[in-house]
Amino acid sequence: MNKQTLIIIGVVWAGSVAGAYWTGSRGQAPASTADTTATAPAAGTSSVSSSRAPWSSGSSSGQVEEGGSSSAVSSPARALTRFKSAGNITNALDRQRAFLEAIESMDSEAFAEAAQWLSENGGGMENRIQSYNLMYAWGKTDPEAALAWAAENDPRRNAAPALISWAENDPIRAAEWARENPTAGGGWQARGGGDSENWSMVSVINGAARTNPTVAAELVSTMEFGRARGAALNTVLDTYWESNPEAARQWVLSLEDERLRAGAASSVASRMAADNPQQALQWASRQADSDARSRATSSAVSTWARQDPNAAGTWLSSQPSGPEYDATRAAFATTIRRDDPAAAVAWTATITDGSTRERALVNIAQGWMRDDADTARAYLSQQPDLPRSVQRVIRGRGN
Repeated sequence: MNKQTLIIIGVVWAGSVAGAYWTGSRGQAPASTADTTATAPAAGTSSVSSSRAPWSSGSSSGQVEEGGSSSAVSSPARALTRFKSAGNITNALDRQRAFLEAIESMDSEAFAEAAQWLSENGGGMENRIQSYNLMYAWGKTDPEAALAWAAENDPRRNAAPALISWAENDPIRAAEWARENPTAGGGWQARGGGDSENWSMVSVINGAARTNPTVAAELVSTMEFGRARGAALNTVLDTYWESNPEAARQWVLSLEDERLRAGAASSVASRMAADNPQQALQWASRQADSDARSRATSSAVSTWARQDPNAAGTWLSSQPSGPEYDATRAAFATTIRRDDPAAAVAWTATITDGSTRERALVNIAQGWMRDDADTARAYLSQQPDLPRSVQRVIRGRGN
């Protein structure tokens, strides 16, 4: 196995164990809904040459010891030295272990210096993973200091992991910070500029869901309608669904906000349909309000169509014509577009509402034009009563 392969393995390993390592070494034990309880494996000891990993540009030189035990890191200053030297270790797995073990003994001052050092030395995926690990760990020990540093140093990259780890331990205080700083801790999801959604709260809910899903669910209900709330909603549903799908279904029914309930019902129905489409459709049909019922049904059929379009189409053909299933037929047509665009176009003819049918046709035309413009243009041009919006797409003006 060559060095490049080891580096790739090390990157994957670091990303998967960092959260579990810090939960076990400094944070509280995860609740039953947490994703993992693994800890980092113990590192071995051996001596290697001073050649650096390709991404490292640190200033230390000479031979370094791979791995080593965490007991060797006896002070924050020593931990900082070990952290910087870890970049010289050629074995990717040992390098990641050394970084994590050094982080374990840092104080806030050492964290700040290590974070600054990382921001000034190296680049690429492994450097970003080390930055994430460091900020996540700093958020466990002194979250406000970590977030203050991140605010001045690439907050989109550095704030979210600190806020996530803070929320794992203290979601209430982390949520208060998020309300005062709605975009600062949202990571790459926050677009900045005119984006006023609270992406920081999404990070808080991400962390809280791992240790206190009840609080995470309550925080979702406090958010305003938008993309950020949708992202937070899926985080909570992922947590509930992994441990107790019935709890997820009951939570959906308890939501008072109609739009939030409809979005949650759609997400749950899709998850159910991945295992049992018929059961998902039965559950969707029992939703009390029409919007939740329509969105859940559409989501279930779309998921089913990705797995077995013939079976999903047969079921949908047996449902009555009319506005109740218009959105579902549009969702089905859009889903099968990639595999059978002509059939997708034909399905739009079963949609009774004109605006819903036109939107579905535009979506299908745009996708088909991207995949095979000549065939799409030839086929669509022969369709009778083609809406002007679709005509603009095939002429290249609405794509």
